[in-house]
Amino acid sequence: MNKRGQLLLLAAIILEIAVLVSLAALRKYPSPRVIITRDYLQAAELVQLARLWIKSGFCQKCINTTLSKLREANQSFDLKICFSTYTLSHLNTSVSENYTVVFWGRSGRYVEVEVYWNWSYQGYYFKRIGGEEVKYLNYTVYYRHIYRGPWGTIVIYDLRLSDPLKQADIKYLENGFWIVGFPANYTEYRLVDRFTIPVTIGGES
Repeated sequence: MNKRGQLLLLAAIILEIAVLVSLAALRKYPSPRVIITRDYLQAAELVQLARLWIKSGFCQKCINTTLSKLREANQSFDLKICFSTYTLSHLNTSVSENYTVVFWGRSGRYVEVEVYWNWSYQGYYFKRIGGEEVKYLNYTVYYRHIYRGPWGTIVIYDLRLSDPLKQADIKYLENGFWIVGFPANYTEYRLVDRFTIPVTIGGES
């Protein structure tokens, strides 16, 4: 990841932390009265942090910087974001990819974020573009996020996959399944989800 990308990631996590910092600052005044407890808000902050790390492809510099900023704010403003350590996992096969981030507390797993997708080649078709017949590769894609925390387990399917290059045909079916077509001059193709996490498919045909 380039320097600009790292700065954007850092800006994103600082913005998220600012919400909790603002709440913490309100406690200094008698009215309104705000009490921050260790609950879903803090756990959700770790979900966002995990998504940023996954978006960076587990860039170590990004992880170190954002984690340092979070711990600094946590200590300075008593945000009550409590975890002792974390573990990272990235499994990549020829037809699937899986990122997992786990934040551990004293009593075990506190928050876990899993981003998983797989793809299956379904053939090809031709699409007329500007008077020319262009060959497209056709794939079925399964994509999901799983968030485990104090709320239980949440599975998210419709993550609004989109194409930054605006060349792909993308159709959402249901239950995490998509149909994706992209020009055959690409051996693989990168989409992004609603959190701008890159989702690369293809390479096997």
